[in-house]
Amino acid sequence: MKTIGNIDTSNQLRWVVLLLAIAVILPTVCLLWFMSQAVGNERLAVRQKLTAVYQGRLETLSKRVDDLWLARIGVIEEETAVQRQPIEIFDRLSGRDSETNDPNICNAVIIYDRSGKLVYPVTGGDDYPDEFSPEFSLAWTTEFTDENFARAIQLYEQFVGLENDGYYLHYSALLGQIRCLRKSGQFDKAVTLCREMAYGQTPDDDVSVSSVALIAKARILLVNLKSQTQEGTGRSDLENLIGSAINYTPGSGSGFLLMPSGTRIFLLRKALEIIEQSEWAEELKIQVLRAKELLSAEELSAAAIERYDTGTVSEPYSEKDANDLVSILSATLEMIEGVELTGLTEQVSEEAKQQISKVLDAYQARKVGAGPFSRPAFATFESWSEDSFRRLELPEEAFGVYHNSGGKTYLLLKKAKEFSSDFDSCGADLEELGVSYRITDSFGTYACGLENPEKAAFLTVPLGKLFPSWNVEIHFKDIDIFETTADKQKVVYLWTGLLAIAVMIAAGLLATRVVGKQIRTNKLKNDFIATVSHELKTPLASMRVLVDTLLEGSYRDQQQVTEYLQLVSKENERLTGLIDNFLTFSRMERNKQAFAMARTSPAAIARDTAEAVKTKFSMGQCKFEVNIREDLPEVSADRNAMVTVLINLLDNAYKYSYDNKQIELRVSPENSLVCFYVSDKGRGMSRRSAKKIFNRFYQADRSLSRHAEGCGLGLSIAKFIVNAHKGTISVESKPGKGSTFTVKLPACN
Repeated sequence: MKTIGNIDTSNQLRWVVLLLAIAVILPTVCLLWFMSQAVGNERLAVRQKLTAVYQGRLETLSKRVDDLWLARIGVIEEETAVQRQPIEIFDRLSGRDSETNDPNICNAVIIYDRSGKLVYPVTGGDDYPDEFSPEFSLAWTTEFTDENFARAIQLYEQFVGLENDGYYLHYSALLGQIRCLRKSGQFDKAVTLCREMAYGQTPDDDVSVSSVALIAKARILLVNLKSQTQEGTGRSDLENLIGSAINYTPGSGSGFLLMPSGTRIFLLRKALEIIEQSEWAEELKIQVLRAKELLSAEELSAAAIERYDTGTVSEPYSEKDANDLVSILSATLEMIEGVELTGLTEQVSEEAKQQISKVLDAYQARKVGAGPFSRPAFATFESWSEDSFRRLELPEEAFGVYHNSGGKTYLLLKKAKEFSSDFDSCGADLEELGVSYRITDSFGTYACGLENPEKAAFLTVPLGKLFPSWNVEIHFKDIDIFETTADKQKVVYLWTGLLAIAVMIAAGLLATRVVGKQIRTNKLKNDFIATVSHELKTPLASMRVLVDTLLEGSYRDQQQVTEYLQLVSKENERLTGLIDNFLTFSRMERNKQAFAMARTSPAAIARDTAEAVKTKFSMGQCKFEVNIREDLPEVSADRNAMVTVLINLLDNAYKYSYDNKQIELRVSPENSLVCFYVSDKGRGMSRRSAKKIFNRFYQADRSLSRHAEGCGLGLSIAKFIVNAHKGTISVESKPGKGSTFTVKLPACN
């Protein structure tokens, strides 16, 4: 007795999955352990990395700010080298470069000469005469009390041209005549006289400051007078007004006037007020912006002078005073060095020692050079080192730095807002790193940057040489930066690990799927071999029995011989069909199947198919219908191959139908397609089987295949042929109600 051994496919697959799972899980556990070790020390590593990064960034910030201001101070050297006048230097340092549009070097500048005397901005304006002469008072009374304007004009005329009091009476008389002309309605004459006073001959150097103020008033008055004439105020009038206000270049014409600071501020304010209310405000925008810059510069300079300037230059120290001061400072320095201090007191004492040492060194240098030891007019210069920044207590917070060049001292003023912008531009990369900086001056007072930090600074670095004892601090915007950064790195590690795990799992699943598919394919092949063996053995056995019977002469008559030979022919035909399918499948697998495409009639394909199955379908209880629509478009196809497709579909319908078979072959057009329908009323199939029906070796009912022809290749061959024709094949089926196979081919144009 022979025993047939069966290989359990599920057991094979189970062992494969188990081995692959071990191959995935073991590396995963090791990877997770290494990740946990790396994450444990991440916070310390983050702090060390951040310290190294920000240390370099802060040093870069300090260098950039130093380089920026050294370049700006270098401009002073360039300006003094060409011997520009102080008013021109004020304009060039405080204004924006008209050619490059580069930002101004500073917001304002104050200039002193070698002796410490203020040379720009020009101060004064208090040189008005104490009283007027009786003759001028008479003209004044005639104008304002008597309102005899014609007589007043004559009385004012006697003062025109007088040089008394720096031409003050001259310009006052001209203003009086202009007023009288306007009051008497002679606007055109008033305009002519006012223009001559405002923009006529350039005043001499001996014109008083108060006289210059009268000329500035005349320029404003001219615009008001023009508005009362028929011509009205024109753009040129406003251009002249604001042009004279922003003209800082002596000898350039265009109404240049060397004005005291107060007069310049007054003229700039009035010019801006008039223009911004006019229709030409937009057209004169460039001049307006320049005027606003200069107005801000003049106001800032005036505020600094009022706050710090002593107004007069003291006499040089006597040698005795100087020696006494040096003795006091030396004793103070020795006393500080002999006291042990800590903390903030130590820092302040160290700064005091530095300042005292600088004063002593300066004194020794002056003594050797036999130069004067003078106190400057600007009060804070006494304890202020050159080329170093200091906070100035002004109405608008500002910082200053002074530089000596060409026998003059230049005090550059920078508003706190723009001072902070310098640091912002130099430390822009800090913002990208998610940190804020905070600048403190030599006294530890906030200067710019982050004003009220919530926690102590992460890192503090001294600023450059232009900022002695200044510090820049780093504060994180995210207070829990270390935890956050460490968590981010942990997330990176976690995702990296998860990704690696996912890849391993995916690889394992893919390997499992491939191996499982291979196992199932092997099982299908084994089933296929068994089916083929059965399909080949059955007709061969039948033919052998029939041939042996005939050879033995075991037959009744010639009719029985004919019947036996017909049975042999039938089995031979069946065997030939099986072999043809095997050969076609082999060519498909090797991609060697070739088709002879030609324009073909779908009706001819259907008729050839019907003729091929006519004999088979006429046997037994089988109702076979063929319905072909007229005027079908031609298709590009291999006629014999398409006949093979339809024969396979009809054989499949025949095989899986009940004893009372009902099969239909129908051909009809659909849009630009030609459709072949093969329908039966047979067993049908499930939706799951319908999805696999075109797979190689697949048979919906293997038990039935043992009692009918076929080995699971017919439908896969049909799908291959249809795909080669750029068509589609599909099936619709319901269990117990039959199936309908549809083949669609594109019609020829």
